[in-house]
Amino acid sequence: MKYQELIEKAEKNQDYWKAEIIRRFKIYVETQDALRNNPMSFSSVHHPKNPKYPEFKKQSEEAQQAYSNLWMATDMEYAEDGFRNFMWEWRYWKVMARKCCWYQKSIFTDYMASKTMLNLQRAETNFAKVCGLSENYKPSSYYIEKAFPNLKLSK
Repeated sequence: MKYQELIEKAEKNQDYWKAEIIRRFKIYVETQDALRNNPMSFSSVHHPKNPKYPEFKKQSEEAQQAYSNLWMATDMEYAEDGFRNFMWEWRYWKVMARKCCWYQKSIFTDYMASKTMLNLQRAETNFAKVCGLSENYKPSSYYIEKAFPNLKLSK
């Protein structure tokens, strides 16, 4: 089902929280897409004197706000209802991804960073599916491959 149909179904069933999460996830996907398509996203220097900087800064702030709004909307009790399972898994791996730098401190745990990011990608893809946004959503690897076409990513 498309996200519009899922929103209508959720509202019909008076699951307004679910409709709101789907709306916020859509905004999150759109702002992430705009930000990641910005050439400055893969730049190591974001200098305010760069003429492209104001647009990048605006997109970055919009993406952060969309993420914040989604995070707040998904802050609820766990339930095995086929929707919150995927929402909780996404939240869990978002938190665990923050530990990736810590994992990379040792050669004995650096494989965990890769495993964690892979799990986050899978969880976010599944969350997009249950929100009816599979067609709109692109994984982060898509943007990396687009920005660096000669980079060989392991599959």
